[in-house]
Amino acid sequence: RLSAWVDEWTGEGTVDNMYELSDTQRAMIAIHDGGLFGEGAGQSTARAVVIHPESDYAYSFFTAEYGVVAAIVLMLLYLWITFRSIEICRRCTKPFPTLITAGLGMLITCQALLHILVQVNILPETGQNLPLISRGGSSLICTAFAFSLILSVSRTNEQNMTNKASKANKGNE
Repeated sequence: RLSAWVDEWTGEGTVDNMYELSDTQRAMIAIHDGGLFGEGAGQSTARAVVIHPESDYAYSFFTAEYGVVAAIVLMLLYLWITFRSIEICRRCTKPFPTLITAGLGMLITCQALLHILVQVNILPETGQNLPLISRGGSSLICTAFAFSLILSVSRTNEQNMTNKASKANKGNE
């Protein structure tokens, strides 16, 4: 498997028959065809080129339809999840909610970045899906559960800060 991935970088790179292309090569073709602003929703040929465009190769399919600009925005949104979870961690006063928030935020972002790095052929294929984008019920449920835990910790932090502020105001009166 590793030698096949290394061959993607060091091989000739020209194959005449579309059926002889690897899945990663097809994904890279879809990303290239998308261009800067994409071909439009439902207008790309990536559905016919990429194997499993709705799950294993969701990022390349997304890039083909919406373009590199939207793909970069999507990547930045995943990174925003990490930075937002770090901000929630800073406000935590107990270690357990801090670890839950940091772990789940990093889990979602790392899974997304791993999927993206596979699509652009930086890492070998792993089979990771793209959170919230790839089709699949169990992944969506687990990601939604992770977000619900992060939001619960955030809400608890806000309530604790509000209670401390109201107690401080009562003490000043």
